[in-house]
Amino acid sequence: REKQNEQQSLRGSLAYLQWLEGGDLLYAIQERSHFAFWRKDQQGLRLVARKTGRLISALSDSPGDYVAFLTSGDNRIQVLLVDSGLIQSTAQVSDTMNTEVVQVLHSQDELQGSAGSVTQVLEDDELIAFIKNHFEEITGEQSGQLIRILISDQQNTAYLDFRVTNKRDKRLLLTVHDAIHPEWSIRARYESVKGSWEKIEGGGQEDPEPLRLYEWEESVSRWILKQQAEL
Repeated sequence: REKQNEQQSLRGSLAYLQWLEGGDLLYAIQERSHFAFWRKDQQGLRLVARKTGRLISALSDSPGDYVAFLTSGDNRIQVLLVDSGLIQSTAQVSDTMNTEVVQVLHSQDELQGSAGSVTQVLEDDELIAFIKNHFEEITGEQSGQLIRILISDQQNTAYLDFRVTNKRDKRLLLTVHDAIHPEWSIRARYESVKGSWEKIEGGGQEDPEPLRLYEWEESVSRWILKQQAEL
């Protein structure tokens, strides 16, 4: 029997669409506060990743292995690895660059090779200092309050728990690649739902194990190492 065409209604406006060399379709839907990448192939329609902000420009390689894109208020090209949903920050662009065009400067092999690379392994206090100094840029939240940091078993990688006024608590999984020339990637995003963390970006990758938990103690104005670190 002939298979019927699949149809799905999605809220928002079409921000990006690209046909891939195998006939698959890759596109992004912009809603008020976030946008989402979707892929339509022979297996059906699936959500690839969701990210807060406004999508300015995007471009995929022809097989659809990755999408390079720019968002409003950010001067770094970000790269979405389609299979895993992992988002990395890569090249920085000048404020005067025409943001309607994304130029992909890296091959897929180079992107995969750099996904976990770091220029220098940071001690806990160095990693915490980096997170504190770049917190607003990392999270994109001007009014966010960092409340917890979980150092993981992977180099320069930590979970950041933070609170935003009148919103759900949030968590990021962050890897710092270069602390001197600030470069990092956000590997996953989570939201607090009914007392547990729900991953909303970065599906397909196993979460690293937390090793050490630091919490901010207002009385001593310091990050204090706690006894247990659990997700």
